[in-house]
Amino acid sequence: MGTVILSGRTNNLPRALGVFSSPGMTNTAELIRLPVEERLALIDELWASIPAATLPVEPAHLDEAQSRLAELKANPETGLTYAQLKSRLG
Repeated sequence: MGTVILSGRTNNLPRALGVFSSPGMTNTAELIRLPVEERLALIDELWASIPAATLPVEPAHLDEAQSRLAELKANPETGLTYAQLKSRLG
């Protein structure tokens, strides 16, 4: 496989790269040979192509998020502004 330059988003990334297509199918070994920067760009594009609503969420994680949101709504003074958070993180 030749060098793949990934720029912008595509709705059909696997087909654009020849992945999962018939003859000349790109396989993992070929993708691993891409330069690191291009593999990271590919990961980014693949991740961005997954609709957030279809990502699996563990029930315990969802429960925790809902609990924290309820706590924040009940006690808004416990929350941080972006500036406060940024200051804490340095």
